[in-house]
Amino acid sequence: MGEAIRRWLKRRQGLTPLTELFLFSSARAQLVADVIRPSLQDATTVICDRFTASTVAYQGYGRGLDLALIQLVNQVASEGLSPDLTVFLDLPAEVGLARKYGTAADTFDSAPLEFHRRVREGYLQQAQQHSHRWLILDATRPRQALAQEIWARVQPLLQER
Repeated sequence: MGEAIRRWLKRRQGLTPLTELFLFSSARAQLVADVIRPSLQDATTVICDRFTASTVAYQGYGRGLDLALIQLVNQVASEGLSPDLTVFLDLPAEVGLARKYGTAADTFDSAPLEFHRRVREGYLQQAQQHSHRWLILDATRPRQALAQEIWARVQPLLQER
């Protein structure tokens, strides 16, 4: 259900930022209830490609919603869960959009360049505030080098479990 909401959202134009916040948060709440919380209770490692940091970056920095409101909604939707590690593959907005060339653009991909710059800044601000839980990598580097750095940071976390 959560993934269906997320896919639907990414194809819709004209939604208000607050509507985006609540719908993405609904999708997240469902994901936490159906997948993440049960997996964690079974001592299974969970890897997500997006979580609450995305909501802060996109709806907060990108769309301009109040960050305190987003923090509250994220807290409720995620049941207070937070990642042990967030990996941010950092690119200038122009480079990231150029890499998307030739793929079907969704609501976010087709947003103005300035929106993408604000989103990137949102991720960087969060990483600065919580540096112990973030790994920021220059995504212009070769994939193999990035993979090695990610694994070097993830492997100790897996061994702790």
